[in-house]
Amino acid sequence: MNCYQKIAILSLAAFPIWGESATHLYTGHIVNAKCMPAAEIISRNSRGYTPTMGANGFTGAQQKPLNLARMRKTILRRCALNVGVTEFALLDSGGNVFRLDEPGNLQVFVQDIRDSKNTAVKIEGRVDRSILKVVSLSAQ
Repeated sequence: MNCYQKIAILSLAAFPIWGESATHLYTGHIVNAKCMPAAEIISRNSRGYTPTMGANGFTGAQQKPLNLARMRKTILRRCALNVGVTEFALLDSGGNVFRLDEPGNLQVFVQDIRDSKNTAVKIEGRVDRSILKVVSLSAQ
């Protein structure tokens, strides 16, 4: 193997590390990811979301704007957690809903957030379309 082949292999192996976006801190409430009002917003986020400060995920979207304040109240009421819920999502203050990845779902189970009345959490992670890839999760 010559020097150029070694450099090519090393650069290809390191590419996924450089290609991942930085982690951000997300705060909000854990809700049922399979609830219909939450699924509508998750569907919109699957078209792409870039976290920005002071703006929600639909800024600049060519879709009809949603009344996010009203939808947020509806989601908190209708998508509450119960014992049968196995897939979770984060509802942030901007009205965005992100489905948690499998490690995130497991952390909700481990920390018994599903069984408590207060579902407010802080999550460090990165968004990949509609999935929030959780690095760490803590109850507020």
